[in-house]
Amino acid sequence: MRLMPDSQTIKAYSRVSAVFLSTIYSNFKFIDIAGVNSFIILRCTTPLIVSVLDWLFLNRELPRGQSLISLFGIAIAGTVYANHKVSVGSQAISTVSGSTLAWAVIWLLSFVLDMVYIKHVVDVYKCTGLERTLYQNILAIPILFILMQTPMETSTAHDFFTQGTPKGNLALLLSCLAGTSLSFSGMTLRSELSATAFTVLGIFCKMASSLLNELFVEKERHWVTFGCILLSITCSAFYKQAPERIDVIPFPSSYKTAQVPESNEQEMCKVENTTLQANPDIV
Repeated sequence: MRLMPDSQTIKAYSRVSAVFLSTIYSNFKFIDIAGVNSFIILRCTTPLIVSVLDWLFLNRELPRGQSLISLFGIAIAGTVYANHKVSVGSQAISTVSGSTLAWAVIWLLSFVLDMVYIKHVVDVYKCTGLERTLYQNILAIPILFILMQTPMETSTAHDFFTQGTPKGNLALLLSCLAGTSLSFSGMTLRSELSATAFTVLGIFCKMASSLLNELFVEKERHWVTFGCILLSITCSAFYKQAPERIDVIPFPSSYKTAQVPESNEQEMCKVENTTLQANPDIV
């Protein structure tokens, strides 16, 4: 494992850390203002957006047939699920305000950039999953230190530890360990999956956790919520990763193909010379 990468890798993963932190922070702010149901609706539309960016920037085909139906199914199921949760009064979506729209846009831009740009970095800068996790989290520390000096946070980490309870500190430690594990698994999977497939996998996990919440936490259960969750999970499972685009054969390849007759002619001359050397009486 390389503890000291080259300067280009450091620059790339510094941008990765900035995008990653922007996604997480705007995620929390949007949920705090608008509620988790609004977030689910927005989250379930992202695979359609990422699939277009996959085609534009990462040399992937656009989704077709079964995969396209799956992406629309995820968006519809997530929207119906969230709207039904609001209608039964579980969690109401707050009134749309300027700050709500602002954080929604910030999160959406940060998230799609997270999916597409980090996939690009993973493909260009070859590292192991452990190295990617280390670079992303270590390079995020200076950014977090700068943010701590701004009015964005009302309390410091020192205040939390001094005023928090032992159980709270233990919960924070466990969440850090879980977050590191998720970071490692995510960075490892990004090298194997396309940006869209990785986004769909995230929704699959989100809806699976919602299913567990409905089964073991919610007091009132309704067939609509179960149906929407199962539909979203099913659509995620039926999505097929788009193949890479096959571009036009570049000039060097066609040039080499044009040289084939000349190579065949040279090969024939070699055969004739070998035959004459073996049978000099022919001449």
